[in-house]
Amino acid sequence: MKKLYVGILPIAIAVSLLSYDASAQYSRLKNSSSSQLGIGFTDAGFMLNAYYVKTFDQKVKAGFGGGLVFGKVSDISYKSVFVDGLGSYSLYSNRLASLNAVAGISFVGDIINKFQSDVYARQFSFNYGVLGGMESEFTVNRSISFVLSANQRYYVREQFGNWRYQIGAAIRISL
Repeated sequence: MKKLYVGILPIAIAVSLLSYDASAQYSRLKNSSSSQLGIGFTDAGFMLNAYYVKTFDQKVKAGFGGGLVFGKVSDISYKSVFVDGLGSYSLYSNRLASLNAVAGISFVGDIINKFQSDVYARQFSFNYGVLGGMESEFTVNRSISFVLSANQRYYVREQFGNWRYQIGAAIRISL
């Protein structure tokens, strides 16, 4: 199953690079904003997320949002609520697609059911860290684009692991 997710990013990159070049970039207009809803997978389980994205120019964007992960660690089910502040820079773009580098900060709260665990004494743990990754955005029209993303997160405390990855797909709608 991991091989399938690892294959999504190279395909997205290839499609981005093969799309034809034009001067208009519909979904990346200066000072535009959009909302993004997505689903995906993490190293621990299933993910839902939502972001507000502000485009400053055709190369620079900022985003704020978060999501929920339904995961398992040591056969113990848990939920993880995360909030991210992101910045992205377009490495390549044309009229239909762009390839963006993403970096930011992340805060996460891991919640477990105390009745499921003798290993983890706390029901809730807070953690913070950084993230980095790539995203490919495919423009459908002036208002809608699809986003494929992959990122790696590093959290300071080790309770649920320092390193976590996320692979996702989303729809971005201009406001």
